[in-house]
Amino acid sequence: MVRSDVSQRVQDLWVGLAGVATSFPADGVRVVVSAGSRLCPPAWAGIVVLGSSGIATAPDAATARFLVESLAGRPLRSAVEDGRWDGVHAVADVLGPASLAYLDEREFRPATASAEVARLSPGHPDLDRLAADVSADDLGESGIREITSPVFVVRDGVRVVAAAGYHNWPRAVAHLSVLTSSRFRAADWPVRWRPPRSRRRLRTGCCRSGAHAPSPHDGSLAGSASVSSELR
Repeated sequence: MVRSDVSQRVQDLWVGLAGVATSFPADGVRVVVSAGSRLCPPAWAGIVVLGSSGIATAPDAATARFLVESLAGRPLRSAVEDGRWDGVHAVADVLGPASLAYLDEREFRPATASAEVARLSPGHPDLDRLAADVSADDLGESGIREITSPVFVVRDGVRVVAAAGYHNWPRAVAHLSVLTSSRFRAADWPVRWRPPRSRRRLRTGCCRSGAHAPSPHDGSLAGSASVSSELR
C-alpha cells in the first residue's frame, strides 16, 4: 500500500501522463479517452492500479466502452492480473503487466559498497557484453537501454557484470533500472537489488485498438502492461 505522503505524488504523476483531465476515484477504475496518453504505446489503452483504485486511458470512444464493459463487476486487481486479457475476444496482444515499487527520499539511501563502482555513459560499448549475458526479456524489463543518467557499473576484471541507472520521469520522479549478469546472481555476489519492506506498489497495464502495429511508447513508461484489441 502506498503511504499517504507518497500516494498523492504517485497519483499526480500518472494522472499527468494520462494526457487529459482525470483522477483516481475512491474505488474502481476510471476510464477516459486520450489519444495522446503516455500510460501505454500510441493507439493502445493503458491501465494503472494504485491501492484501491485505478485509471485507464483509451485511444477512442469504442475502446473506452470495451474497457468499461470488460472491467464491470470484476475485482479491481483483476484488471492487471497476469493472463487477465489472454484469450479475451477482440484482444490481439498483451504487454505486461508489471509491478512498480516506490521509494521516497528517506528510504532511497546509499547502500554500503562492497564492490568498486564505476561510471559509464549510456550506450557505452562495455555494456554490450552484459546485454549478451541476459535474456532479451530481462534486458527489456530492466529498462537499462532507456536510462538518462550515467550508468553505474561493477566489473569482474574488465567485464561489466552489473549496471544500474535511472530515467527521469515528470514531477521529480526517477525510474530506477538494475541489470545483473545471469552468471553473477548468486546470493554471495555483492550486487543485489531488494526494495525495503515498506515499499509501495503499483500495478500497471494497457490495450490497443486498430489493426496497425503499435509504436513503442516513451521510455519513461518502462513497466507498463499492454493489451492490443481490434474492435469492429
